[in-house]
Amino acid sequence: MALVIALAKRNAFTVEAYARLFVKSGLRILELGVVEGDAQKRVLAVQMLNFLMKYLNPKSMSSEVELVLQEMRKHVDDEVYFVRVAVHETLGTAERLIREADGENCKIQFSDGEDDNMESKVEAKQEEETNRSSEFKL
Repeated sequence: MALVIALAKRNAFTVEAYARLFVKSGLRILELGVVEGDAQKRVLAVQMLNFLMKYLNPKSMSSEVELVLQEMRKHVDDEVYFVRVAVHETLGTAERLIREADGENCKIQFSDGEDDNMESKVEAKQEEETNRSSEFKL
């Protein structure tokens, strides 16, 4: 995972060709970390996914962003604080990429077929962030 991040920093163009494979590998490593109970493996996998989404061309992984979003939602309530923080950051990145992809019509379409307007999503996100910030101040 660190190798993927280091390579992406040095030569993002090379990594973009394999971005979808790296995302799928990161998701497999995340699940393996859950099975093994290895929090460090989960954190590193989530950080790699977030890094790939932030710093590579979104078009190189656009088909995988929805999958990342779904998987991150499964891990929002992880028992380890650092995993939860990484998951929330990655969720924000995935949601931002989806919003940017659908920015013209101001609607977000998820695989379950629901359409929500942008205003209700923003309000829900602000409320969620308020709840999260109070949760992390413990």
